[in-house]
Amino acid sequence: MITITVPTGHVGRHLVEWLASSGRALTVIARRPDRLPRYLHEREIVRRACSEDAAAVARATEGTDVLFWVSPSNPTAPDVRGWYRRLAEVVGKAVRVNRIPRVVNLSSVGAGWADGLGPISGLNEVERAINDAAKDVTHIRAGFFMENFLGQLASLRGEGEIPWLYPGSMTFPMIAARDIAEVAARRLLDARWTGRCVQALHGPADLSLDAAVNTLGVILGRRLRNVQLSADEYRRRALEAGLSQDFADRYVQMCEALGVLGWSRLGEPRTPDTTTSTTLGAWASEVLIPLVRAA
Repeated sequence: MITITVPTGHVGRHLVEWLASSGRALTVIARRPDRLPRYLHEREIVRRACSEDAAAVARATEGTDVLFWVSPSNPTAPDVRGWYRRLAEVVGKAVRVNRIPRVVNLSSVGAGWADGLGPISGLNEVERAINDAAKDVTHIRAGFFMENFLGQLASLRGEGEIPWLYPGSMTFPMIAARDIAEVAARRLLDARWTGRCVQALHGPADLSLDAAVNTLGVILGRRLRNVQLSADEYRRRALEAGLSQDFADRYVQMCEALGVLGWSRLGEPRTPDTTTSTTLGAWASEVLIPLVRAA
């Protein structure tokens, strides 16, 4: 049986669609089952559990042969590193108690760094916990999600000034969540691979924020521009939005470290195996632009 966590996330919702028609026994674990499609409830494969609840996750993963694990972000956590440490404990316990032999873990570019990269370094603890508990593990270290632009809808609908902590010239390996889901689905369904490995995913090309926003502007038919926030301005906005002080501080740490190091120095190099097909323009035309114009 394949078990999927966080099935309503950007990757999870695509992954569920891929696997629901695969013929394999499937279970989905959700914090909010009411947000899942009706057909999943009709198949009676939905189990309720919060990712930080060790007992609930252990119960929900009983009978699992292959686990797809996602460590959800928690921007309101007063201790961000403690949050990821808790998730590491939860997944490690579930894998050990239920003797789950195979895990595909959604991680991030840069997760090989145990310290200094804010929330990304928290994923390092999760990777290590899974490695200690499971025999066969694939860590999917994905780049910059194109879905990050969904958090900029208000700016895209408004004056067209897109705020970031990064400079507009900074380049990112931008990838669509559906491409990550496709790779994850193939990995979950393939029983031939063994051992512990990293699968980096970098999307079709590295793009600067300026180039990306220019692409979106062309599709929208309007002028857009990036605006780099200062660390203090980001913290002010984050706290006003209800994020924790620790999350704001660690997010600033991550952005500043990425600005110094660059994504290319954080992990695996781009190869044909890490390159996926969906371009930013194709993704935006299908997903982002209809939402911008729906207002």
